[in-house]
Amino acid sequence: MAKKRPKKAIPGEFGEPFLRWLGATTEEAWSRGAEPTLADFERNGAGGCDWRRGTRWTGGLSDAELAEIEQRFDVRFPAEHRLFLQVLHATEPRMFCAGFDDDDRLVADEAPGFYHWQRDEAVIRAVFAQLVDGLVFDVENNVLWRDSWGPRPGDADERRARVAALVAGAPRLLPIYGHRYVLAEGPTLVLSVWQSDIIVYGRDLRDYLLHELVDAEYERPAIVDTAAIPFWGELIG
Repeated sequence: MAKKRPKKAIPGEFGEPFLRWLGATTEEAWSRGAEPTLADFERNGAGGCDWRRGTRWTGGLSDAELAEIEQRFDVRFPAEHRLFLQVLHATEPRMFCAGFDDDDRLVADEAPGFYHWQRDEAVIRAVFAQLVDGLVFDVENNVLWRDSWGPRPGDADERRARVAALVAGAPRLLPIYGHRYVLAEGPTLVLSVWQSDIIVYGRDLRDYLLHELVDAEYERPAIVDTAAIPFWGELIG
């Protein structure tokens, strides 16, 4: 999907001025972008999603709304993620997507952009569930099993239960967009998680948002040592 090269200098620190700048920069780009069509994806021969023309940020959540969301999902947003939700939160309308049907034909679809924690509850819960489901897929189909997980159970249900227990005991990963997740404990990393293929997609939230949305040169923060992150650190590539 297209990114926008900014006209103004990027604010140097993560905070409300940076988020306001990011919101204005991306909305200006989305206001002028072409409306995606199925033909665009057919020409490329690949599925995916793109921003619709006129996409906007919904605006932030109040403290009371955040408290209700944290209770409903049993999560705790780290400080940077909380500020992001207080200033920008989510995008609307839903993204234009294309995917292959059973006959290998591309068909149009739609999906959330940045998740709306009040409207996208079913999708968010599915993305949470995918953390376990994706790992279990690799356990059953790609010979995934780490020595640190203990002896590999002989029964598939027991293997799933062990993976689920390991994920439940690990630092929470909070969905933000697609299969990107914010690490809720420790450094505010953003991880791209697809089954057991896990990479650092943003060294902090500012780095992630620029990486995902803006075509610009900027000084990236130092690489974080992920080895000390319980459970996930062992899987990060």
